[in-house]
Amino acid sequence: MKPFKIRSHFTFLFILFLLQGLLSCSPGGDEYAGGGIGGTGVISTGTVTEIGSVWVNGIEFDTQEANIYANGTLKGRGDGAVASSIRPGQVIRVNGSLSSDGSGYAEEVYYFSILSGPIQEINRVGKYDFILNILGQDVIANEETQLQGATLELLEPGNLMDISGFIDDQGNIQASFLEKKADAPNPADRLFISGVIRDLNENDKTFMINTFPVHYENTNLGGTLQEGLENGMWIQGSGQLESGGKAFLAETLNPFDRLENDQGNQVAIEGMIRTDLLENRFFVEGYAIEVNSETLFENGEREEILAGSRIEADGRFLGGVLVAARIKFISGFKFQAEIIEIDPVNQILKLEGLEEVSLEVNSLTRFRGQAKSFEELGVGDQVMIRGRFVEENTLVTAQIVKKP
Repeated sequence: MKPFKIRSHFTFLFILFLLQGLLSCSPGGDEYAGGGIGGTGVISTGTVTEIGSVWVNGIEFDTQEANIYANGTLKGRGDGAVASSIRPGQVIRVNGSLSSDGSGYAEEVYYFSILSGPIQEINRVGKYDFILNILGQDVIANEETQLQGATLELLEPGNLMDISGFIDDQGNIQASFLEKKADAPNPADRLFISGVIRDLNENDKTFMINTFPVHYENTNLGGTLQEGLENGMWIQGSGQLESGGKAFLAETLNPFDRLENDQGNQVAIEGMIRTDLLENRFFVEGYAIEVNSETLFENGEREEILAGSRIEADGRFLGGVLVAARIKFISGFKFQAEIIEIDPVNQILKLEGLEEVSLEVNSLTRFRGQAKSFEELGVGDQVMIRGRFVEENTLVTAQIVKKP
């Protein structure tokens, strides 16, 4: 098995960056540059694109000697444990190293469900998108979501689901993986919830994750949470539903920390931007990310660092901030041109240079720049769009930026 492949010029540059950092802090003459974590290794967290070993953020990590964990349980060691426990589309963390010849080796692979619980409501957005409400969280899924055990069209309220993906700036979960675990939950099933604490009530031992109450009266608090909870903290919890199904009874609460924010670590993180760029910084899942004159941008530009965009950031943690060597935009097809036709009834646009393509706009489309809604667009406007092709001549827009 080849432990490492390079898929793009930018991935190659990132590997060179990592190797430079690793070799500068390794003693030399070792078989591996660094090895392990603690400032000399590599932490990569993102969507699994291939299984055999594991592919994450364009890098193939050899997993023959890796311990594989899922929701806090050791599932085994090596490629067999990967094949039985990890699925394409799941968001995982790989703790590992790069050798001096550029080979990636995983020491530990972690998967944790971002959400697990029964569907409360299903809404369809247009022809291609679905919103599942689970434990008060809106989960957005479409044909790009990796599915197991069901199709989106056949899901029903009450089905027990396991979700992996990314929390966006509006608190929604953009699902990269969705599995139907059962037609309905068993009272003994262990459920999971993740998100940002709000409306904390320390007297009643409750808080909200979006619209869903969480009770933590008899809860094991892990990591920095032992020092106390605060509004704005990112957490992940396991537990069960109360008897009426209207609240989450947390058995454990831990910091939502995909990266193990260790000083000096080389890291790669995929996620949704939470804030627009301000004074060279923005946030992804509570992590501050800083760009500078040396940061490389792939499939986008610096001014496209906008809340709601999906990116991969590669760099090093310094002083609690991820200093980005590379920012890669992952939000699908990109095109900039003048609007030549608008259908206000069906909310469809056509652009110069894409005359045969219908650009569908729906309630999930994000508007930025000089327009905040579909109604503020006009023929002749210059726009930059991102979206995904769902049919040969049909594109569903994810983002529309109206230019001055």
